[in-house]
Amino acid sequence: MDKTEYILKSLSGGELQRLACELLPRMNHEWGDLIHNGIVEGTTKTRKGTPDMWKESKEGVLIYIQVTTDSKPGKILKDIQASVSKLREQGRMGNAVCIAFVNMEPDAKEIQLCSSLCNDNKFEFELINNSKITRALDQSHNHDLREKFLGIRTDHNIHISTIMTRKKDLYIPLIEDVIKLIEECKRSDLYSKLNDTFIQEVIQKQYKYE
Repeated sequence: MDKTEYILKSLSGGELQRLACELLPRMNHEWGDLIHNGIVEGTTKTRKGTPDMWKESKEGVLIYIQVTTDSKPGKILKDIQASVSKLREQGRMGNAVCIAFVNMEPDAKEIQLCSSLCNDNKFEFELINNSKITRALDQSHNHDLREKFLGIRTDHNIHISTIMTRKKDLYIPLIEDVIKLIEECKRSDLYSKLNDTFIQEVIQKQYKYE
């Protein structure tokens, strides 16, 4: 276990929520502008509610994020069940993503139950666990968050504002252009010859390809 992974495990629930709120938009631009209602403003105290963070994308996809530091068996499943129930109350079947953001390595069987529950309701499920968060924080452009939340300083002088501006000005518009190209192709015979499965995955799951 490296230093980042070890210190990450010691964060409180409120600290992990604040980290999630800042890190998730860097992992995927569609997770930006989150509504953060799981924490008491100006503190690291958490409040009960489902979900901890959420947003609705421009395409109408609801994104529900549950954050927990509780490694007790069944806790993650309970959180995802609460998200699914709330989505169903709103009449949602599909067009939703349930994300579990946790600073541990959960039991595989519990995660499979979470995934199956979401699939049964045509929702997407994403697990962002300790190792995945660690990999993100150890990337040079996230060292400012690693220092802010974990106290791990870096010898490199990273100008995060420059990096994130470049991502916003170049990377995100490129993704949007690809989406437009796919939509244009759908109107022609070319689309039948185009295998866009990988392209769609890169667009939807950018954090895997950074």
